[in-house]
Amino acid sequence: MVDSNLQRETVLPSERAFAYKMKRDAIERKKGRPKNVGQVVPDYFGKRTTEVVADGTGESYKQVQRFIRLTELIPDLLEMEDNEFYLSHLADGTSNSNGCLFIDCRNSEGFSDENTIIYVHHMASGKMFASLIRYVEQEYYEAHPVMYLSVEGKTYPLELFAGYTTTEDSSAYRMQFDTSHEFAEWLREISAKSDFTANIRLTTENRIVTLSTCAYSFENARYVVHGRLVELDEAAE
Repeated sequence: MVDSNLQRETVLPSERAFAYKMKRDAIERKKGRPKNVGQVVPDYFGKRTTEVVADGTGESYKQVQRFIRLTELIPDLLEMEDNEFYLSHLADGTSNSNGCLFIDCRNSEGFSDENTIIYVHHMASGKMFASLIRYVEQEYYEAHPVMYLSVEGKTYPLELFAGYTTTEDSSAYRMQFDTSHEFAEWLREISAKSDFTANIRLTTENRIVTLSTCAYSFENARYVVHGRLVELDEAAE
């Protein structure tokens, strides 16, 4: 099971870390050694446990050790490691300075959270989300009030209703809410911050997608645009 997980086309750093840890622990249990005892494993020709794990992976045993150390991070830091990965890699894991669009690793699948966050770079070349900051202008919003999100062969309209500059730790990045009242208050809060005016009626039944990219008006600034995810049958009405 562990080896098959590592053979997937794209493996997140945290997934690789826990897979290596599970494999290391399994080897040590097999040899009757507790995991906190020395590293040399009997019957493996004097190899370290992490050297045995590294065999066939293309990683050095030191790199395996580094991955295993990731499992000791607190969850928020581990999630940050995963989010950072796609800022410099494509979806297939290929290194690329442009990175790719990716959903925050803390979000649930299927846009089931109240707010799903999609990140991507703001490139000086105009690629990726460079045009996102143009939503500071009412005219730009009126010319581009809807985006289209393609996921697994399906296309969903995203009706934009707010865009503004914020900080990387602001409430814009909140994903789940304990009550519908909290969610409604959050919708009112982010709508009030918007650089543009949109005539979209929001309810707590809506699912929000937040597009986030870098901004440069102050250190660690972000520009976010919030949109209401429209189901296909609703868009056809």
